[in-house]
This record gives sequence, structure tokens and C-alpha cells, in this order.
Amino acid sequence: STTSDTEEHAELIIRNIEEISNRVDIIVLAQASMARITPQLSDQVKEKILSSPRLGVQQIKKIIENS
Repeated sequence: STTSDTEEHAELIIRNIEEISNRVDIIVLAQASMARITPQLSDQVKEKILSSPRLGVQQIKKIIENS
């Protein structure tokens, strides 16, 4: 069913984000619809998430300019 497919997709995203979070500085959720999983992530991982296309680009620009 669509609901279980949606839930499975969310679980896969969460599992992969948690798996890579210690190896990366930023995690970009390229599709705005993926942001719905953010509340299920740990606070430490949430700090690394960029999900809004416009705001994400602004934040990346700031990080690059300050590095």
C-alpha cells in the first residue's frame, strides 16, 4: 500500500542519514518532501540538515564564505 511504501521510504532515509551523519558536515535533503522525517532524527543530526532549497543554498554560501 501507499502508506506502508511511504513509511518504508522514510525509514530508509532515516537509517541512511543516521549511518552517514558522523562522516559528513552537512546533509542536504534535496527534495522538500523529505523534510518530514527531520523530527525523527537526533538533535545532533538535525543540526546538519539543510532541507529548504533557498535557505539551504544561503547556508552553504555562508559556510563557504567563512571557511
